[in-house]
Amino acid sequence: MPKVIFDLPNMDDPAWAEAIEHEIEMELSSGNEPHPDRPLPFECVIYDSSPVRVKNKLTGDSCMLEPDAVAVYDTTIGALYTANYERMNQGLDWFRKYFPKEYMILLD
Repeated sequence: MPKVIFDLPNMDDPAWAEAIEHEIEMELSSGNEPHPDRPLPFECVIYDSSPVRVKNKLTGDSCMLEPDAVAVYDTTIGALYTANYERMNQGLDWFRKYFPKEYMILLD
């Protein structure tokens, strides 16, 4: 899991810094577990607990995605924007396998 670093005023107090770091880590790791029949193609955080409607920004079409699919979709789109084509292709392959209809609406 990626670390989040903040520059906060009480960071000089080791007890406070440790407590807030633990709180942040717990918040980041409190997402849902991936679906047991759909292993994630890469490490990503699942924030949602129920399906989410996702819209294709180019066509305006939308569809409902399960929480694990939203996490993979967001990471895949982020990989496209940052030119991480290996990760992008992993996400696209995962969508083709587990969500072919949604792939055609959102990513094709």
